[in-house]
Amino acid sequence: MEAGAKVHKIVGIVLYNDVELLDFSGPVEAFTLSENKNYFANSPFQVITIAQTTQTILTRGGIKVMPDFSFETCPKVDLLIIPGGRGTRREMYNPSLIGWLNRVKDDIPIIASVCSGALILARLDDMDGKLLATHKNVRETLEKSFPNVKVSKERCAQDGKYYSSAGISAGIDLALRIIADVIDLETAKQVSDAMEYDWKECLPE
Repeated sequence: MEAGAKVHKIVGIVLYNDVELLDFSGPVEAFTLSENKNYFANSPFQVITIAQTTQTILTRGGIKVMPDFSFETCPKVDLLIIPGGRGTRREMYNPSLIGWLNRVKDDIPIIASVCSGALILARLDDMDGKLLATHKNVRETLEKSFPNVKVSKERCAQDGKYYSSAGISAGIDLALRIIADVIDLETAKQVSDAMEYDWKECLPE
């Protein structure tokens, strides 16, 4: 984002070792490309990355990422994205991560998971009865681990302020839907066109 640009929404991306790269880099691309005639050339979203510490994260594909903030130092965010990856099977039982999420969740207007990030999202205190989408290969695990959560077979799902998507590339569809809901549908379509991405508008208007 250009220096001095007005920030309208802060998007926090949760990172951890073995996170799936496209689960968060796809949504990041969508959010940072968002622009509207009223915003000129500046995206209305500022993306930050958050992890338990600011030590380097090793993604599932071996790419290294340095988080911007730790749980203790991160500012308040307007949207929180929990990506998936092999590390979710460990992080869903990480008391530091789950404790932090439960402390901040009530102050965050939109919380979303991508792929197996639903295994982490389902651990929040108030998720009984909530509808969550996840990767097709994770649905059974989600159902068995969280029998009180409703598992969607759709590409994307929304239940109140909680958004979720199926695997990997579906996170881009979900980010575009959030952009449509937060800004407008025209902007989301402009972003998908700029990305040359065949957006599957997978949530109802």
